[in-house]
Amino acid sequence: MDNNKIFDIFGLDWSGTVSDDRRTVYEANMRILEDYNKPRLTFDNWLAETMSDVVEFAKKFGIRESPEKLKGLYLEYLTWAESNGHKPFAYDDAADVLRYLHNNGKKIVILSTHPEEKLARESERYGLSRFITETIGGSKNKAEDLRMIMASFSKSPNEVLYVGDTIFDIQAAKKAGVNSAGIINGYHSRKRLEEEEPDYILESLSDLKRLII
Repeated sequence: MDNNKIFDIFGLDWSGTVSDDRRTVYEANMRILEDYNKPRLTFDNWLAETMSDVVEFAKKFGIRESPEKLKGLYLEYLTWAESNGHKPFAYDDAADVLRYLHNNGKKIVILSTHPEEKLARESERYGLSRFITETIGGSKNKAEDLRMIMASFSKSPNEVLYVGDTIFDIQAAKKAGVNSAGIINGYHSRKRLEEEEPDYILESLSDLKRLII
């Protein structure tokens, strides 16, 4: 890692980065496939096929439905999955790392396609809300939202690091011109992340501590 850069804003994706909701999302996605008479995938095959959101995922399998309906079904099935024993949980080091960043004067901005009401509920349940400066959920364009974050906090691109577990997070960071980090304990594999050439590859959130010097 290059520790010569000083980041003031740590943008964090949520699903697969702070919160391990892979089983929850998997079950919700499988319910949608079943609704449209598409075969279920194994968990590992689904991980390899994950897209930036449920609408893009559905398109990949030939489901042509309105985004509004798909998102409504997705919310319904997330709740169903949680009530059937697939409740998401925070990664073991999430509270420690977010507290560390917060105590070192860093701004923590959650930027996610995950529904905002789910973000609020989960961050409160995990005990992380007090460390988070701002939360942006339901993002339709992360690159635009990263630019908005920079403008809101009057920061330049080199003062911002965006951390995510998918190639779409890295692509968004690069498009916005900010630093990017791929974390390997989420949805996409190390190999898939490395192919996008992020500025950093993280084994876990704990690696962020090394960037605070």
